[in-house]
Amino acid sequence: MTDYYINLDFQGQKRPNEKLKDVIENIQYDDELIVNVAADNHRKIEGATRFLDNNGFDHLNKGINSGNQISIVAHLKKE
Repeated sequence: MTDYYINLDFQGQKRPNEKLKDVIENIQYDDELIVNVAADNHRKIEGATRFLDNNGFDHLNKGINSGNQISIVAHLKKE
């Protein structure tokens, strides 16, 4: 089992969905993906959860850091 972490608030060269796409190509059924997003960035949260839904992942959102950040914890859906 491997844990993958992505911070979508980091201002890098890639768009959030491109970052997610790069990582999910390597994820296996027993791996965990944790996506961190600022709690007030509803657009990125909604976009990330929609992307995960469309790519076969189950996920849940957890608030962390005194409500300042959301972690989306995701796993591939079992077939």
